[in-house]
Amino acid sequence: IARGIPHVTDDSFLSISHHLLNLQDLTIHYCDLSFSGFLSLSSLPSLSKLKIKECPDFNYLAPNEPSNPTSFIFSRLEHININSCDKLTDLSWINTSTFPQLTQLTLSRCKRITSESYL
Repeated sequence: IARGIPHVTDDSFLSISHHLLNLQDLTIHYCDLSFSGFLSLSSLPSLSKLKIKECPDFNYLAPNEPSNPTSFIFSRLEHININSCDKLTDLSWINTSTFPQLTQLTLSRCKRITSESYL
């Protein structure tokens, strides 16, 4: 669990992705997680559950039109729970091909997500 550590940055998540290759479950709570930091987590080959909560800078879950779609595939990620990430919008997660094994997506208290995005 990375929780409220003021100096956890994108570089920290990049380091995690290179050293914790057997990590299956990750919770990120109130950290400076941006889209590039999130993408670095795609290098975790065993990651199956991810929870992101109250990360004020987190604004994209999947690129709408990735330049290289195979570059950022979360191959084993089955469950994503995102809570209180206010910059996440309807268009922030439209490309779900990034998550081929995804069986559960929970979005809650993300103020800019509307019911339109589920249609």
